[in-house]
Amino acid sequence: MREDKNIIFEYLTLPVLLFLVFKKTFLKNNSKIYFIESSSSLNLNILRIIQNKFKIEKFEFKLIDIKDSRGELIQERIRRKDLYEFERSIIESKSFNNFFKSLRSNPKKLKSFIIQSLVIGSQLERKTIHRFILLLEAMKLSHQISKDLRIEFIIDQRPWFDLYEKWGSKYGIKIKEKFTISMDLRFQSFYPSYVIAKYFLQIFKKDSYIKSTNNNLFIEGRGDINFSNDGYHSDYFWYLNSNFPSRKIITEAKNDFEATYFEENDLSSCRLKFNFRDSLPYNLDFYRAAYFDNEKRELYLSMKRFKTISNYWKSIFMKYDIKTYLTWNKYSEEHIAKSAAIEEVGGISAIWQLAFDGFQVINARYNVDVNYAFSDLSVKTDNIGGSVATYQIITGYPKRYAKDLLSIQAQDIRDNILSNGAKQIIFVIDENSVDDDRWHTGHSLQIENYQKPLEFIMKNNDFGLIFKPKNSKNLRDRLNNDTYDLLSQALKTGRCIILDDLGIRDFTTSAPPMLAAMACDLCIHGHFGTASLEAAFIDKPTIMIDREGTPDHVFYKLFDEDTIFSNWENALRATEEYFYSEKSNLKIGNWSKSIAEFDPFDDDLAAKRIGDHLTEINYGFDEGLNKHESLERAAELYAKRWGADKVIYRKI
Repeated sequence: MREDKNIIFEYLTLPVLLFLVFKKTFLKNNSKIYFIESSSSLNLNILRIIQNKFKIEKFEFKLIDIKDSRGELIQERIRRKDLYEFERSIIESKSFNNFFKSLRSNPKKLKSFIIQSLVIGSQLERKTIHRFILLLEAMKLSHQISKDLRIEFIIDQRPWFDLYEKWGSKYGIKIKEKFTISMDLRFQSFYPSYVIAKYFLQIFKKDSYIKSTNNNLFIEGRGDINFSNDGYHSDYFWYLNSNFPSRKIITEAKNDFEATYFEENDLSSCRLKFNFRDSLPYNLDFYRAAYFDNEKRELYLSMKRFKTISNYWKSIFMKYDIKTYLTWNKYSEEHIAKSAAIEEVGGISAIWQLAFDGFQVINARYNVDVNYAFSDLSVKTDNIGGSVATYQIITGYPKRYAKDLLSIQAQDIRDNILSNGAKQIIFVIDENSVDDDRWHTGHSLQIENYQKPLEFIMKNNDFGLIFKPKNSKNLRDRLNNDTYDLLSQALKTGRCIILDDLGIRDFTTSAPPMLAAMACDLCIHGHFGTASLEAAFIDKPTIMIDREGTPDHVFYKLFDEDTIFSNWENALRATEEYFYSEKSNLKIGNWSKSIAEFDPFDDDLAAKRIGDHLTEINYGFDEGLNKHESLERAAELYAKRWGADKVIYRKI
C-alpha cells in the first residue's frame, strides 16, 4: 500500500522536478512535496507554474521563530552545543581514526584544521551540518507540514551519512540520500593549479613596498586601514599605542592607493608575491581522492587544502622574512594553516580578540601561539570551546584608548543634538541582517531597532537619538519604507543623527560605538554584543534586549532585569523610568559590579599592552632568540610588569 508523506528536498534540480511531475501525473502520488532551495538553472516562471499545478511548495520558516522549550534560539544552541556533539561523533568514527593512522606524516595543526573545516560552515551555506540541524528543528516546529504524515528529508550525498540518519531519527524524520557526486572541488584542494595560477597572476602586480629586511610582522586585518590615531576603527590600534617599528609591519595592499597610503605612513605593504621554488617540493597525488569513499575523500581533500594554504603562505613568509603573523580572524579554519606556515619558518602566530563571546562557540575556535584576550572570562570560555593558544595574554579591552581622542567630537555631536531641543540622548546599537529570514534573524529585528526608538523620540521632544549602523551601506535596503521615512523625518528635527562614515575599504562603519556612547546619556543595544562593552567601560548606563533568546549567555549570570530586557517596549519603559522617576533608578543599565569580568585592568592601556608584547617578541628575534625563547622572554616581561595572573602558559 502506498503511503502518502511529506517529502522535503534539500535542493530542487531540473531532473528531480521532472521526476516529481511524472510521479504526480502517472503514479497518482499524493505525497506533499516541499523544497528548501532550487537550482539557478530552473526558470522561475516555469517553476512557479509547476509548483501551483502539482502542489510543490517552497519550505518556509523564520529562523527567529525556531526556539526550543527553554526559549533558546536554535541557531545559538547549534553553535553552542549541537555541532560539538556532531563533531564528537565524527572524531569517534572508524573512518576518521583510520585516516589519521594511515598518514605517513601528520603535520602540526593538521588535525585541528581538518576538524574545524568539517563543522565550521554556517546556516548560510548549503550542505553544512549547521543548516541540516536547523532544518530538522524547523520541520519539527513547522505548521506548513502536515502533522498526520511522516516526513522524508532528501539530502545530497555527503560523508558520514549514517550520522545524518541518526540525527534525523531523533526528530522522527527519515533522512534519504539523493545521489550526487560529492567532491570538495575548492581550488585550494588542488595545489599545482592553485600555486601556478597565483604565481602567474603576480607577474602583473607592481613590486612591493618593503622598508625592512628582516623579522617582519604580517597583519591580516578586517580592512580598517587608518593611521590617524583619531579613535576611529583601526587594525593598527596596537601599533598606534606602542613603539613597534613601523617599517616592520607588512600588510597586503589591494591597490595602488593603499600602497601609497602605507608608504606615506612609513609602513610596508606587499602584493603577496612569492618565489616559486619556495613553494616546492609538494606531493601532487591529489588524483587519489577519486578512489576513496566519501569520508576518506572529504578528509583527504581537506588535508590537501591545509597543505596548499600552509605551503603557499610559507613561501610568502619566507620572501618577506616575516616572523610574526597577526590576525583577528578566528572564524575561518584558514588561520590554522597560516599558523602552521609561520611555525615552519620559525615564527609565531598571534590573534587578537575582536568580539566578546558569552558562551562557547564552535566557529570561533583558534589554534595559535598567542591569544590576546580581554579577560580571564574570555579565556575560560575559549578553552571550554576548544581553542588552543600556547600563551594567553590578558590585556583588557583594546579600544578603551580611544576615549580621550574622541572627546571633542563627541561633545560636538552632543551639543548639536541638545541645541535642537533634546534634553537627554539615547544611543541605539543595531546589527547587520540578510534578506532571507530563514537563515538569519532577518530585517524585522533590525527594523524594530530603528522603528521603536524613532517613534519614542518623535512623541517626546525631550529625547535625542544616535544611530551607529554596523553596516551603513545597505541600511536603506534593510529598512522598510515606513521606517525609513520615519528616520528621514527624525533626521530633519536635528535631534537624530546617524554615524555612517565608511573606511578606506568601504567595509563597515568606521566610527566606534564609543563615540556615540560618549555623546549620549543612555545606551540601548538591541542584541547581546561587544559594542555594549564600549559604553559600559566609560560608565554610561547600558541596557540590552535579548529578543533572540540566549539563556546560556554569561550576561544572564552577571546582570538582572534592570539591564536585560526581552523586548523594546520594556526597554523604553525602563528608559523613561531612568530619566523621569522621582527616585532615579540607578540600577538600570549599571554594570559597575561586573565590569571587571570583562577588563580586569580598568584602564586605557590594553592596546599598548598588545603592542608592547609584540614589540618584545620582535626584539627577541632581532637579538637572535628562537621562537620559544622570544615568546618566553616576552611573557616573563609582561608578567613582571602587569602580573603573573595575566599570562596563562599552556605546556606543550
